[in-house]
Amino acid sequence: MEGQWRSRWEEVEAAAEADRKRQHCTIQQLMETEAERVVAARAALDRYGMGVVQRGTLRFSHHPDIPDRDASLLLQALRRFRPHLLPTITALSFSWGSPPGCKNITGEALEHAACLPSLKSLDLRCCAGLTPDGLRHISKLTQLERLELCDVRGVTDAVLAHVAEMRGLRFLDVSGCVGVTDAGMLHVARMVGLRQLRMTGCPQVTSAGVSLLPGCVQVTR
Repeated sequence: MEGQWRSRWEEVEAAAEADRKRQHCTIQQLMETEAERVVAARAALDRYGMGVVQRGTLRFSHHPDIPDRDASLLLQALRRFRPHLLPTITALSFSWGSPPGCKNITGEALEHAACLPSLKSLDLRCCAGLTPDGLRHISKLTQLERLELCDVRGVTDAVLAHVAEMRGLRFLDVSGCVGVTDAGMLHVARMVGLRQLRMTGCPQVTSAGVSLLPGCVQVTR
């Protein structure tokens, strides 16, 4: 009997020791991951420089080939190494205003844009790589007043449902977004602060859809 208890105790001790080792490995891995993030963020800052911040605008359009990961890392680097700049940034631009925009941006970077507390304007014109899944991060930017999505094929009625969460938005441009339909206007109609809507080149939006919008919205078709 004593031998059985001893054997059982040794099994319990062995299991506890294995668990302690696993926890140690997990903590070590987390530390290494965090260290890697810091190094990667610093590298992004060094690569793209602080010239991307000009007169209150964080402008990625100078780097049309920048991938989502680097844009995300640069935003994280600003938060970590240049936090004093964050409140001064009121506009974020991924576009020159004509093709191409930042073609490799799919939307991941938009999640990190939430670190910009004073952000009022977001320019995503002609960013061909934006996807509906990536654009869902827009809903976190509740302080936006101006959003430009011209010629972004990833904009759909479902994306407009996320855009409608930004109740302070006053200007919206979805021109050339061929995936927008009358159903999307139901979401736009919920945006109580909206005053200007541009949607030239949206063939699936009819007069019936436009009639769903409140009279205070100036519509350009």
